[in-house]
Amino acid sequence: MAGGILADASHSIGRLHFASLVLLDAHKLGFFTIYDGPFDKFMPAFAEKLGPVFDLLFEFAVDPPPTPSARNAGALIEWVVTHVLPPLGMYQAYPGLRVQDVSELEA
Repeated sequence: MAGGILADASHSIGRLHFASLVLLDAHKLGFFTIYDGPFDKFMPAFAEKLGPVFDLLFEFAVDPPPTPSARNAGALIEWVVTHVLPPLGMYQAYPGLRVQDVSELEA
C-alpha cells in the first residue's frame, strides 16, 4: 500500500527527484528525498500528497506529530525539521534541471 501511494503521490508533486524508504536497523526507518525548490514550498505539497504514507508510518513512531498529516502540515513540518539528518555528501549530475525540465525533455 505505502509503495503505491509513494509512487503515485510523488509523481503528482512535480518537484520530487527521488524518494526512498530505507530500513536503517531493526527498529528504525529512514525516508530520504531530493526535491526542487525551498523546503518551505515543498513540504505543504508533500504533506498533502504523501500524508497517508506518513500516517501509516507514524503508527509505529515514538512521539509522532498529529495525524492525519495532510490536515496537520505545520506539525509534520516541525517534526521533519526536528528529525532531519544532514547528508555526508551529495552529487548532482544536472544541477540546473528541475523535475519539470526533465519531464519536458522527455515529452
